[in-house]
Amino acid sequence: MRSWSVSEVGELPQSMQLIASPTPVVSDGQLLVKVHACGVNFADVLLCRGDYQRRPVLPFTPGLEVCGQVVDAGPGGESLIDVRIAGPTTLPSGGLAEFCLVPASQVHRVPERMTNTQAAALTVSYETAWFALFDRAKAQPGESVLIHAGAGALGTAAIQLARAAGLKTFVTAGGPDKKRACQEQGADLVVDYSNEDFVEVLKQATQGRGVDIVLDSVGGQVFNDSVRVIANRGRIVVLGFSSGTIPSLAVNRLLLKNCSVLGMQVDWFRANDAAAARRCREELSALFERGAIVPPVGREFDFAAAPEALLAMASRSTIGKSVVVVSGSSGS
Repeated sequence: MRSWSVSEVGELPQSMQLIASPTPVVSDGQLLVKVHACGVNFADVLLCRGDYQRRPVLPFTPGLEVCGQVVDAGPGGESLIDVRIAGPTTLPSGGLAEFCLVPASQVHRVPERMTNTQAAALTVSYETAWFALFDRAKAQPGESVLIHAGAGALGTAAIQLARAAGLKTFVTAGGPDKKRACQEQGADLVVDYSNEDFVEVLKQATQGRGVDIVLDSVGGQVFNDSVRVIANRGRIVVLGFSSGTIPSLAVNRLLLKNCSVLGMQVDWFRANDAAAARRCREELSALFERGAIVPPVGREFDFAAAPEALLAMASRSTIGKSVVVVSGSSGS
């Protein structure tokens, strides 16, 4: 099969090579999937650079989520053969390849009317946003949430899920195009951080009360400023550090505001709380079926252009989800 391989971490696109490699072999608990489409995440960029929290054994193939057809299965997974699924990959066998491995216990059966590219955009962003909002922050209807980087795949997923749950959505985004994209998703208020101070805007918008929940995938100064706008009894959920800076916290602010800072790493839930992960997948499928969520595919890339997809992600020029079409078409 053809696969994009990283044999030595470093800068893109030099760290990725298109090679001929053996088709992976399934073991217990795994599915072999013929990849239709692979979702691109900022974590893929960090993996290729060697800057991610996890470092897979070299060489590895990037691509953390796929949509594809199951062609083989380990013991117990035979009922999924020939089923179109979406799910997380098992590194080093990532999704930027013609075939990859996924854990059998962590897949979605793709709804018939969901396209391959939409399904490839479902797993990482929507599961992350779901656990952040409803497990860690325990969001309730009528509460308010501030979503940073709202025009990206994770931000868009969070906006859609928050609106479906009856939350008031405040969003930050950089530039008029990204601001417009968030407004099109139905955000109640979008702050263009390139020319507005979100702290001052939100203090005015909430009459000084602040917001109940913050979803922060940026880190750095954005996290520090988020502490300034969190309401009493509020919850800040840390999802990542796309700014490249891991912030420090003056914990006296937690005391003064009776607020909480919560970590959220979706892989832990998939591996350790099977019931919650299953409920998440079921609820996401139900929300899609009734039109409450629609995975936004901003750009599609051909398989040969996979490094370009990661470079676009690294440049923060993307809106919605970037997806690499590996085989077949982008449709169902």
